[in-house]
Amino acid sequence: MYYSRDLGELSLNHTLLARMSNADWERVRAQMRADLEDYYARV
Repeated sequence: MYYSRDLGELSLNHTLLARMSNADWERVRAQMRADLEDYYARV
């Protein structure tokens, strides 16, 4: 996984992307929600 600060985008390796299941994506979404909640709780 790579984050481009200039573009403000995340990119994934195509091999990793092809191997991710729906459960993997749900774990990513859950982590992103938790990170957002933590971020805004501190603001």
